[in-house]
Amino acid sequence: MRVGSRTIRSDTRDMASSRRAEAGERRRSTVTIAALVGLAVLSFLLARPMYPRVAGLFDFRAFYCAGSAVAAHRDPYRTEPLRSCWNATKGFQPGYGVAFAVPVPLPGAALGPFVLLSRFPFAVAAGIWVIVLLASFAATVALLSRLCDWRVETIFAALLLPEGLRSILLGQTVPIVCAATVAAAFLVARGRDRAAAFVSVLAVFEPHLGLPVWLALFIARPRSRLILALCGAGLVLASVALLGAGENLEYVRYVLPAHALSEISNEEQYSLSYVAHAVGVGERTAGNLGAVSYLVMLGAGIVAGRVAAARTGAPALAVLVPPAFAVLGGPFVHVQQLTIAIPAALVLGATRFPGAKFCGVAAFLLAVPWGALALLDLNLPLLFGVTFVLARELLALSVSRAAFVSAASGGVALALLSSLRAHPVPVLGPIDPRDGFTLAEAGWRTFIEQDYRSNVVQNNLAKIPGWSGLLLVVLGSFGFEPDALRAPNRRST
Repeated sequence: MRVGSRTIRSDTRDMASSRRAEAGERRRSTVTIAALVGLAVLSFLLARPMYPRVAGLFDFRAFYCAGSAVAAHRDPYRTEPLRSCWNATKGFQPGYGVAFAVPVPLPGAALGPFVLLSRFPFAVAAGIWVIVLLASFAATVALLSRLCDWRVETIFAALLLPEGLRSILLGQTVPIVCAATVAAAFLVARGRDRAAAFVSVLAVFEPHLGLPVWLALFIARPRSRLILALCGAGLVLASVALLGAGENLEYVRYVLPAHALSEISNEEQYSLSYVAHAVGVGERTAGNLGAVSYLVMLGAGIVAGRVAAARTGAPALAVLVPPAFAVLGGPFVHVQQLTIAIPAALVLGATRFPGAKFCGVAAFLLAVPWGALALLDLNLPLLFGVTFVLARELLALSVSRAAFVSAASGGVALALLSSLRAHPVPVLGPIDPRDGFTLAEAGWRTFIEQDYRSNVVQNNLAKIPGWSGLLLVVLGSFGFEPDALRAPNRRST
């Protein structure tokens, strides 16, 4: 009996110890996340006087105006009424405006939510949209914390700069697409393939990111196929109902290729089309190279995702890996879209799969949107905090070495920022009424070619970490790992 009593007391002590450890983990997570949020607020307060004259939610203004155009039964892909609406919402400070329209290359079905939001005054609609984006960010962090064993503060830090600030500051759709992708992967991991198919529909906001998710589900998860087919048909019908057949045909035949070409010389582009054009390839050929590379990487990503899922026993990777491949190369890739590769890097990096170390480094490199140099200028204190947390966790460095990596990251950012030439704020000039009938990409291309080619060297240097991170995800997904790294994974405890 006494032995039994000792056993009970021992079990009780173990349970109490476990509860204390869990409480300690929660306190650590809360303190770290609160510190990062505090650094974000500090960054904002310090940088507020230096903010550019362009107001925040730049992209949401364009989405809002496209929704207004659809509500008025007008073409959302033409210069007018997008240009007039954008200037009416005061996208720039008083006294400034633009003589071009900010294009909205979204399919008809993706414009539906913005048609609803256009019923509200812009300030109200913007507030609703920011809440949706913040909720999407929180959902991504929460679901990823259940898909891999990284601490929640590590996941929070990995997504904070590229998604939590870059995308939300501009009012972009990437947080929703990222949340939909991670949610689909989470549901697949729990055998709920049909629910995963439903959730993946939200990825329509970024078609070139959503397509890899849909195809991966269709190929790897047979039970999702009927739902995907029905949802696809529903999206087509919704697009036709919103825009009509003519505008949908216009979107596929003219808007998509025109938009890719409108930014082929944009110094902030990460696409293969940009690289090819920069080294002297004709723009049409460069555009075709980017399109072919997208299809090749899409196929390779689906194969790699299935291989990684089978070898790790983590079916979520079949969904997470393909979109990570799709943003390496392609005809149109911006820095915020690289965020879609972070979930795959984190989940792979938390396994014992060969190449996991590659993916931990990849997540660190992708967690800082180096291509968004203006964002880093406004958030240097937060940059130090994020890189320190991630160096400690993802790279398993000591406090002193993590501090050195953080300081070095800030130094690199300052060196790049010190040589930047500011982009001039577009001024409202004479408007030719006839150009209102052209695609919005026409004026946008002129703007890009005039104002986004002044910091080519700095931007190309800033892209190296992002490209390197994507390449490491690709190598890690196939299980590649040099002999020097084939030691057991180091994990924080």
